[in-house]
Amino acid sequence: NQNFWIGTAGKGVVYYNSHTGKLFSLKLSEGNDSKVNRILFFQNRIWVATNEGLLVIDEKENIDVNTLIKVKVLWPDPLNKNLQMHVINFIYSQPGSKSLWIGTNSPLYELDPDTYEFKIVNSYNQNSIRWLADYSNGKILASSWDGGVFVVDPVKHILENDLVINEINRIVGDKRVKSAIVDSQNRYWIATFGDGLYIFEKEKNGSLRFENYRNEENLPIKLKSNFIDQIFLDNSGTAWLSMAESGLSKIYYQKEYFRYYNFSESYNTKSKEIHAIKQSSDRNKFWVSFNRNELDLFDSK
Repeated sequence: NQNFWIGTAGKGVVYYNSHTGKLFSLKLSEGNDSKVNRILFFQNRIWVATNEGLLVIDEKENIDVNTLIKVKVLWPDPLNKNLQMHVINFIYSQPGSKSLWIGTNSPLYELDPDTYEFKIVNSYNQNSIRWLADYSNGKILASSWDGGVFVVDPVKHILENDLVINEINRIVGDKRVKSAIVDSQNRYWIATFGDGLYIFEKEKNGSLRFENYRNEENLPIKLKSNFIDQIFLDNSGTAWLSMAESGLSKIYYQKEYFRYYNFSESYNTKSKEIHAIKQSSDRNKFWVSFNRNELDLFDSK
């Protein structure tokens, strides 16, 4: 219905009706004080990843400030609700799949949205899942706070032995990875929280080369911050980084050269921490959320 569900850091979900211009906190039967990490629309339901379980809400057309919304709370282990697996960091749905993939502060789970049954994927020491993304041949690329990146076979529910990922983990396996994606040129973008941005690329001889872009004075290309939250690739192949410090950064490749631009001063966002980036209905624009009660529409042209 072109309205917004906005996750907050401790006040549940805020609803913006774009037709009436009204903005208000939703009255949920449970989870009103939750820290919201992710919101996903899937099978006519709203799935809300919070620090206190996974909230499930049926979609409704008419919601106002007085509407009490019934919430079902799902726990991967309902008998032990104080465990880290009930902190839900990420929700992901593969194209054409009927399952949801749930990244927790412990393992990764597959969720059947019809039965609400969780199936655990043993990722061993690579826990605290922060991001899930498409990978080749229907596989899933997972980012782990505790151990680099890994590939999951969604059919077999096991970790895939991937030679490229194994080599990448030799470099970033001990880093706190917030998000990882593969672009159309088969470059691997690894965003870390504290160690900057890594970009891996295969050479013609089969070897893997990488660059690490950081906030260091002696580097020819210096990032604004080493603490990166998210990588967003727009339809032109341009990468946008949101960071845990001021500024939205734009990165793109042109021939063999790498360019980096920081827009914080020119767009007066110097004091604002950017939390997330999301494509709008216009392919050339996207939404940017800040930690200072602000949501902006950014025109990439």
